[in-house]
Amino acid sequence: MKLKLKRTVKILVGLSVALSSSLSPLSALAATDESSSIQPNYAKELEKLEKMAKTPQEKQILETLKKIPEKELEKNTKQAYAKGYDKSITSISTTAKPENKKTEFTLRFDKKPNAKNAYDGEASGKINIPISGRLNGSNWLIPNGPEFIEDYENGNIGLRVNFTLPEGTDAKSIVKIIDWEKSNADTEGYYNIRWLQIPLPIKCKVGAVWDRKTIQYGKKSNEFSMALRSIRKSEVSTQEWEKYDPGSTYFALTAAGFLHSGTGEGEVWGKLHLDFSKYEGNTDDLSTGKEITSGKLAPAKNGAFKIKAHFIDRTALIAGTEGKKNLSKAIIKPGMEYINPYDSATIESWDSYLSLWDRDEKYNISSNNEPEIPGVYSTLPGASIFERDLVVNKNDDFNNFDKNRFVRVINYFDKTDVTNGSVGNIDRVDVSSLPTRVPDNQETPVKYTGVVSYSNGETRELLPGIMNVTNKSKPNIETKLTASDYTIGEQYVTGSHSEDIAKIKVFVNGVDRMTAAGNNNGQGQYKIYAFDYIKNISDNVVIKGLDSSGNVIKETQVNIKKGQDVDTYLTANNYKIAPNSQYVSGTHSTDVDKIKLFVNGVDRMTAAANNNGAQGQYRIYAYDFIKSTSDNVVVKALDKSGQVIKETKVNITQDTGSITASNFKISTDELINGTFTGNIAVVKLYVDGVARNQVRPTGSNYSLYAAGYVTSTNQNVVVTGFDANGIQVASQKVNVFN
Repeated sequence: MKLKLKRTVKILVGLSVALSSSLSPLSALAATDESSSIQPNYAKELEKLEKMAKTPQEKQILETLKKIPEKELEKNTKQAYAKGYDKSITSISTTAKPENKKTEFTLRFDKKPNAKNAYDGEASGKINIPISGRLNGSNWLIPNGPEFIEDYENGNIGLRVNFTLPEGTDAKSIVKIIDWEKSNADTEGYYNIRWLQIPLPIKCKVGAVWDRKTIQYGKKSNEFSMALRSIRKSEVSTQEWEKYDPGSTYFALTAAGFLHSGTGEGEVWGKLHLDFSKYEGNTDDLSTGKEITSGKLAPAKNGAFKIKAHFIDRTALIAGTEGKKNLSKAIIKPGMEYINPYDSATIESWDSYLSLWDRDEKYNISSNNEPEIPGVYSTLPGASIFERDLVVNKNDDFNNFDKNRFVRVINYFDKTDVTNGSVGNIDRVDVSSLPTRVPDNQETPVKYTGVVSYSNGETRELLPGIMNVTNKSKPNIETKLTASDYTIGEQYVTGSHSEDIAKIKVFVNGVDRMTAAGNNNGQGQYKIYAFDYIKNISDNVVIKGLDSSGNVIKETQVNIKKGQDVDTYLTANNYKIAPNSQYVSGTHSTDVDKIKLFVNGVDRMTAAANNNGAQGQYRIYAYDFIKSTSDNVVVKALDKSGQVIKETKVNITQDTGSITASNFKISTDELINGTFTGNIAVVKLYVDGVARNQVRPTGSNYSLYAAGYVTSTNQNVVVTGFDANGIQVASQKVNVFN
């Protein structure tokens, strides 16, 4: 299943700062000894602004900045700092305001063309959350424009959104069906600078993105969260970056840097698109292949599907070990996962479904390993819960049966029979079927449809059911069919059957493989060739008994055993850490039923054997779990009883390379030069652990400007190369001397 998300994000931040002009202006500070260590920093920023200012409004701002007293800047800065949040994450922080009347979370559902039922389609949601923000520089004595710009270029504007889905919904399956490309297409935001409470026409636009790499799953299986942040300059093309007029933003942030801080008001917009036709099913769905909930909108109690969003803003985020200057890696403070809650609108879903069943219990000749209603194991035969077969006995006539005889409606959540209504919030259930009459001696599909009416006046369509009715006479005898255990390597499956069975069929993994006549191994006994078809203990082998007209009247499962000469083995191919590496793959012996993936001792995923398109080959999803070549990754093979019978370690690889860096002399050199090998797409300069500059090199050489960042031999200066996916390839410490 594939979930499609479609989002548009708009961020409006208004920054307002009150200024005072009671002290001497910046232009006069050069004449005082007291300001000699500060003035050059402001002068340098003023030079930048002189070059940036293009419009009359920007030039007017520049003139205003020249007149602001430096000591007043420091005074206002100390008073303006926001408290109670981790400032090491970003200098541009965000607080959500879900109580604002502009907040909304709409939700709608659109059926697909030729939908199989009312819930086969796409759900889409639109979120608008008002926010407030603050610009806080880390240094009170020098302008903070460079720091603001660094956070702007590194995508450090935004927050994390925690989603809680209806009970039982599988958050991991929901994430799989998000269409990330469509969801992040043409998303953008903007903010307007305010100056002395007067709006200035400087529109600062930013691109935005739902960061897939930040997805985390919650304490419950129906929860997940991810960061909604501004785009990173290093991750987009020059054309994409220039699309948002960064020049205006650079000017605005540099100007704001003179004030060291600011406040803002705005909004965040986002859209989500979920293609439930590809949904793998609920975690609490125990039916075979999760057939009750897969491929359709997830059920919700009382038929009201909604999503609760929690907006995790600066008040609930801390840098942890990796989140300094990286909003994507900031973590949620324990106990604050559910702050700023807001419910989406509801869409019509389902909580009950049609499961056809003989209420007289005469034709329920099959059984369910997982009963739909506790204690009720009998059921009509058929391909699935939603497609049953009925072959009418001699002296019976389907056309004379009570029209509701085979109608059964089950509440998915409490597993009760609600056919007669007046249960909980269900007021009434209405079911009809077409055609109302069937011919004799001809299989006829009868479709059952209906609606559930609730006590609040709302109605919901039921998931439809099909009953393939054959209204014919046949001997009124008890139909029986057995199958002996089959050991891999034997020629035949054998068993017994009742006299109304004329032919035997063997199905292996759903495929009709062989047909044999009844009584071919003695009266009431059969044998059917299977050697070429049954190869693994994981094979699903079913024997079906047919009457003289070719109708299936009984079926039974065959228990598969391992052959004595089978050598158990399990292999695993190397796994390379990369965005396009989704699976660990390998081979296994015929006695393997399931494969498990363990990462650092934790059971992460289970997959069926023989699931990679060929006999004895497997693959198992690993992308979300294997993050480092140091991870201890093991695949384990299980037999049919769930016992581990073999395990093997997975070798983890990653692109490698090397990088060199020239010595750097303070006050003399401006650039750090070097060469590199390997798949390096970006080279970054780190000073005391903070990324200060970067370049996208061509060929195998690079040059990085460093003079403005490397000012002391005590600094730890490192150049690091990353591949196109942002994965570190190589790193080198720079020798700094006077």
